[in-house]
Amino acid sequence: MCRKWLKKMTLRKHREATNDFSNENIIDSGIRGNIYKAKLSNGSFVAVKRLCDTRQSRTEFLIELTTLGKVKHPNLISLMTFCVARKEKLLGYECMC
Repeated sequence: MCRKWLKKMTLRKHREATNDFSNENIIDSGIRGNIYKAKLSNGSFVAVKRLCDTRQSRTEFLIELTTLGKVKHPNLISLMTFCVARKEKLLGYECMC
């Protein structure tokens, strides 16, 4: 089983991990934002959700951070990283590559 942890990460580190949010790293996109494949400095991969800057995204971000940041269950994907910087709200999930 994978090691589960939640870590605050800087915007700069998220940019490095996603190659500056490169279109090549987009896994999925939707109305709330894009999800990027990211490689962390320790070699592990996360799926980074980059939320659009809306009132609803702020609420969604807080709900996911407070709920999924606490819940650890083998049948749920873990929240691993997060970032709030300027208008950016990023959530990094365990990547099921």
